[in-house]
Amino acid sequence: IGSDPVEDGLVSSLNRPGNNITGVTFYTNALTAKRLELLREIVPSAARIAALINPKNARAERDSADLRGAAASLGLHVEIIHAGSADELDASLGTIARTRADALWVASDAFFASRGGQLIVLSARLGIPTIYSQREVAIAGGLERAINIWIDADRLAAYRLPISEVQLALERQNQDAPGGNVT
Repeated sequence: IGSDPVEDGLVSSLNRPGNNITGVTFYTNALTAKRLELLREIVPSAARIAALINPKNARAERDSADLRGAAASLGLHVEIIHAGSADELDASLGTIARTRADALWVASDAFFASRGGQLIVLSARLGIPTIYSQREVAIAGGLERAINIWIDADRLAAYRLPISEVQLALERQNQDAPGGNVT
């Protein structure tokens, strides 16, 4: 699940989901604003952002609202473009071109994850910087991605492990790029 299962009504709580349910959730949608900020850092001249969102995703409306709010706080104009099938994704090429967007933001969605190659071709045809949420798309030729790691300072202290050692371990294991910044 790429969103909040409690908010989506799938379980009553994460601690006690009820019934016989086990699973994993990835809060990728919580990174909506952060990925927009990262896109702005990469393309500082960008003022108009096209955003691909799958209307079939249960979070489509919430993602659109979150993205519009983040764009407003950054002084950006965002144009939401819906695509939920391969044909709609191909058709979005013309729509994105008509918006005269400076950059493209792709929502975190299983459909988009499965169409990574098509997305790379789409952004290459447009000649537009694009930010994806899936690692595989970034490795295959996409522009950028962000991975956030939350570290419990109390646990580090209990193990007498300085944050610098964690950062070094991340840098050694990272096969794509430098380990990044610790903030």
